[in-house]
Amino acid sequence: MSPLNGYHYHMNALANLGSPMQWFILIAICLVVFGAKRLPDVARGIGKSLGEFKKARKEFEDELMTSQHEDTVKKEIKYQDVDNVTVDEAPKKKDDA
Repeated sequence: MSPLNGYHYHMNALANLGSPMQWFILIAICLVVFGAKRLPDVARGIGKSLGEFKKARKEFEDELMTSQHEDTVKKEIKYQDVDNVTVDEAPKKKDDA
């Protein structure tokens, strides 16, 4: 199970919020607050910010998955090395040298 499953569940829940009437009220409030002339600039800025956020989130998820994969591989290699040790290859004591 991925540690990000809960995160994706919450993002999907947020995407399903709002009826058409709620969206209409939200747009009307934005028009009143920002004005018709500034609204495209505000929307463009929000869009760019969301794009950068998604890019950073993707990079973080990729780094997290890569790190987990590397840790798993290191553990597998460590266990393989332990399994392959024979009595002849056992480390010698200083007295034996």
